[in-house]
Amino acid sequence: MHYGKDADRDIDHENRIENDNRIVNLREANGSLNKMNSKRYRNNTSGFKGVSYMRQHGKYRAEVGRRYLGLFDTAEEAYAAYCQAAKEMAGPFFNPG
Repeated sequence: MHYGKDADRDIDHENRIENDNRIVNLREANGSLNKMNSKRYRNNTSGFKGVSYMRQHGKYRAEVGRRYLGLFDTAEEAYAAYCQAAKEMAGPFFNPG
């Protein structure tokens, strides 16, 4: 609205501080890009954004959104795959977590 149009998309806080509503900190984003700029969930047990442990396989699964990236022997390997794919998909919205 600051630039003379209605925001028909989500608004993303570039620095991830929800109450920092300075114009320089706000940018238009769709829901998936907005989510890419979020931090890792509190209930994450692997310690890495985009990585979960698959008990039945004894391996770590990496995924970005709904894009499956594979199973890896270590959480660090899975996280490296997540970071590479997320950077490609999200560009400046990428937040390592």
